[in-house]
Amino acid sequence: MIRAEFINEIAQFIETKIDKVRINDIYDIKNFTIKSVSEGKVNMAYMIPNGAVTKVTNMALLDEHDLVIAANDVYIPISSDTDISHTFTIVEVV
Repeated sequence: MIRAEFINEIAQFIETKIDKVRINDIYDIKNFTIKSVSEGKVNMAYMIPNGAVTKVTNMALLDEHDLVIAANDVYIPISSDTDISHTFTIVEVV
């Protein structure tokens, strides 16, 4: 069994690596309203302002060198300021 403290350290490492979110390969967000670690979870939230894009079809988390950490294809229409949140849970798989 992995100690909870070590799982939390891994979550903290991941949180420090995430520098920004790239929307549709064109729009970068560096200002997070939430970016924290708690109980082995990385919690992030940010806002996509109305007018930045009309819809989100791709979201990527990038490190400080613009290398992709994680990416997902999505479909989110944007017609007003839109709050987005992500939670990453670090778990031991046995």
